[in-house]
Amino acid sequence: MDIIVSIFNFIREHCFNSPRSTIITICLFFAFIFFYKLAKDKGDNMKKTVQYLIGTGVFFGAFLIVY
Repeated sequence: MDIIVSIFNFIREHCFNSPRSTIITICLFFAFIFFYKLAKDKGDNMKKTVQYLIGTGVFFGAFLIVY
């Protein structure tokens, strides 16, 4: 239980201690989700592929602007 509490405290202290770090953390989280979906996509449905590309680009772009 102590390990879970220490992990939670580390995430809270380093990822959500200011508005800037919160935005960066959320952007990276969503960017990696969309990047994972994009990597698993076979390209059969062009509309879904473009949505994944735009989603990845938007969140990485927001990360670069804030960072």
